[in-house]
Amino acid sequence: MGSAWPDLVPVVEPYTALGYPGIANAGISRTVLPVAGNNAFVDWVLLEARHSTTNAVVGRWALLVQRDGDVMLPDGWPVTIAFPSVPVRLAVRHRNHLGAMCSTVFGPAPCRWTSRSPPHPCTAQTPLP
Repeated sequence: MGSAWPDLVPVVEPYTALGYPGIANAGISRTVLPVAGNNAFVDWVLLEARHSTTNAVVGRWALLVQRDGDVMLPDGWPVTIAFPSVPVRLAVRHRNHLGAMCSTVFGPAPCRWTSRSPPHPCTAQTPLP
C-alpha cells in the first residue's frame, strides 16, 4: 500500500463531514506527521461497535491505517478503546471501500489489540486453508 501523505490523507477525520455522528473530530497529531516507511499513515477508517442483537451503533472511533496495515489512534499509539458494557460486533468502514463486520461477539471485557496471536479474548480472525 503506497503512502500519499501528506497530499491525500486528510489531517482531520473525514467521517463527521460524511454524516456519521458521534465522532470527536479526531485529527492527526503533529508528532506522527514525519513518520515514513511501513509506519506512515495512508488513510482513515471508522471502527464501529454494534450491539450484538439490535445492530445499533453503540460506539464509533476514527482511526488511522498505516502502510503495513496496522490500525492506530490518531496520536500514533496502538488502539486502546473502552468497550461499551453490552456484547458487540465490530465493523470497519472506509470512505471509498466496502465495509466489513465480524461475526464474533465481543463482551465488555478489555481486548489486547497489540497482540496478533492467541491467547487473547479477541480472536476475530479465522485462518483460511
